[in-house]
Amino acid sequence: MEFDGIPIPYLNASLISFAKRYGIYHERTDISYRNDYQLLIYNHTSFVEIIKDIDTLTQAMDQGATRYVPSNYKSLFGKACQVIALKKNIDAYAIAEIVKTDAEAEYQKNLTELEAKKKSARQRAIYEEEKREQLEEFLIKVDRKMAELVRELRITVSKIYKPFAAIGVICGLGYVSWLGTQYWINEKSAQGELANIRTQNRILTTENEELASYKNVKSKIQNLNQKVEVLKKDNNIIKAENNSLKEEVTKISDDNRNLRNRIEKCNSGFVRFRKC
Repeated sequence: MEFDGIPIPYLNASLISFAKRYGIYHERTDISYRNDYQLLIYNHTSFVEIIKDIDTLTQAMDQGATRYVPSNYKSLFGKACQVIALKKNIDAYAIAEIVKTDAEAEYQKNLTELEAKKKSARQRAIYEEEKREQLEEFLIKVDRKMAELVRELRITVSKIYKPFAAIGVICGLGYVSWLGTQYWINEKSAQGELANIRTQNRILTTENEELASYKNVKSKIQNLNQKVEVLKKDNNIIKAENNSLKEEVTKISDDNRNLRNRIEKCNSGFVRFRKC
């Protein structure tokens, strides 16, 4: 909803601010909005009454009323400037230009701030995306390093295990030979059996240590996978925020375009009775 390319709310605020500076208009706490905007009167001489009608007309246009077009607003805006001009002996046209200039400056300022916020949001999203990609690359490198460590661990265990296996075979052969020659000595036989059990226990202990090492590596890999899932969720949140920002930008653009189309249609349809 614009007038001369400037959103009407900005014009209203600028007009009231100008009137306050010259002591014509004070706080609006005593103003009650009209509900009968179909019966507007355009011949008020009181600035407060004109502002009432401007507020009522603005509300009507916000609610989708098509019969009240910018020409009606132009009439009320002009009357307000004339009232100020009569009271302060200033040219009404000059007042209108000052009000429009101030309103446009404020509008451009807010528009610039909005664009800056959008730009900052886009840059933040790009930064988060780059940081996520860097973290994913780091996790891939960690996975590769862990795989290399597992392979090296297997090779090391294999190298350590083989000499002990050979020693075990030699000991086993000696033990069998000793049993063959000393079979009749029961006490020695029992001691040999005990030694064999201890050897088996050592082998089982070694195997348990290997299994514990593999479980530790597996636990680390699971922790890394959980971190990756958390990063994926964070990425989805960032994408959702980006989509929300895009929808807001699209909505603002659509609203501005619809308002311009409505104003153009209303201007083209204004023929008489100050109505479309």
